[in-house]
Amino acid sequence: MKKILIAALIVLSLSASMFACSSVSISNEKDKLSYTLKTNYGDVSELNGVKISLKNGIDNTLFWESDVEFSQGEIKSSTDFESFLREKIAEYRNRFISMSSDGAWVLWNMVESDTDNPVKREYEKLRAGEINELEINIKDYREYYPLDISISMPDRDSSWGMNLDDLIDRVEERIPDESKRTLEGFTEEKFSKSEYLLYKIMELYRMPILDDYIIKLRVGTDSRGRVLSNDIVNTPYFWTDYIDGKDRDFFRMMIVGSDGERVELQGTEGKQDIYSIDIKDGEYDADSIRKFYEIGASEEIKDAGLSSDYSEFRMVISEGDEIYLVILDAETGELKQREYICKDEKDMYLDLFSKNGAMTEADSEEFIGISVQDERIIILTKNPEGKYIRSIDVPVSGKDGTDASQLLAGYSQTAYIYKDGKLGICVNYDKYFGDGYDTIHVAI
Repeated sequence: MKKILIAALIVLSLSASMFACSSVSISNEKDKLSYTLKTNYGDVSELNGVKISLKNGIDNTLFWESDVEFSQGEIKSSTDFESFLREKIAEYRNRFISMSSDGAWVLWNMVESDTDNPVKREYEKLRAGEINELEINIKDYREYYPLDISISMPDRDSSWGMNLDDLIDRVEERIPDESKRTLEGFTEEKFSKSEYLLYKIMELYRMPILDDYIIKLRVGTDSRGRVLSNDIVNTPYFWTDYIDGKDRDFFRMMIVGSDGERVELQGTEGKQDIYSIDIKDGEYDADSIRKFYEIGASEEIKDAGLSSDYSEFRMVISEGDEIYLVILDAETGELKQREYICKDEKDMYLDLFSKNGAMTEADSEEFIGISVQDERIIILTKNPEGKYIRSIDVPVSGKDGTDASQLLAGYSQTAYIYKDGKLGICVNYDKYFGDGYDTIHVAI
């Protein structure tokens, strides 16, 4: 088995004299960046030929793109600056669909209602200090889980969304015939494409409340009785995992209890499976939503992602007391490979990574990386038969005192390079070292 060489920790210090700008003019020093290479340990020549490309933006208005190349123990860099280009915004944003069940919205509607109700009366007691906690069961007030959905597209100025109870009421009132609730029917009734997409997601996730859905509210007040804070506890919790691809994105809604473990509620069966949605002409195709992968009752997805060419959908899952890598065809969902990784342990966390990252890399071989507890790295590469096999499986802390675990925390500006049996990890932001976005850390 090949050994991973944790050989170099490089610090590139960026001096940025160009950050002087105003609403009227931008400094002509804007693209004159200088980088200082500092080797903390290891042989910097291991990085020869490695190139990383960095993208940074401010307020969707100012954009810097830098290429940094390692060569013969030194670095060469160049930077381009652009400003106020709307077409650049899409390169600095991700698409996402975010869903949550906001029982707190139901509570506050009742508290702020103009009419008297039991929740409003209990809230007044809470503010007066007569009781310590207000608790309501959303099941007593709503038939369906009150979902909030937010959607963002890279070329939009902001995300949009709404509470689905509001949308359902409007749709049922204006399009009473369910057979006419199509894109054409929505258009005729002056609904937007965005509202149609929200409605299609609502159709998928409209779930009856059959189990208790508890909301607890505690109020913090000062000595004069003025409200200082509202502490709301939602149980269960609803959140979304989203993976954006090229022409197709993937998402799933997860429901977890107060202990953080996935729960299956009555009326929500199948709603935690993975779904896909196609992207056409830069827009979501609302009619393309379909189930992509059905999660088994004994399966838990630890992490998931796409290959750099978007052809493979990869998951690290636990089943029983074992961890597996599962590879699916991203187009058809067909199982391509299922590979045993390691034994599962209580509260074990794993991160899946590959060569596509926030920073781009040159000349990296295709690979699948798995970080186990930020303590162990497993790298799988393709054999001549097209199957992924283990190439590296080692702890990240070396006997010589080297340690790359702090670089495995999933920072937003991270890139991975696998070449000639060695893995390079490049992090553009690492609070472990007390540095900001003007520093790059590299471990090989």
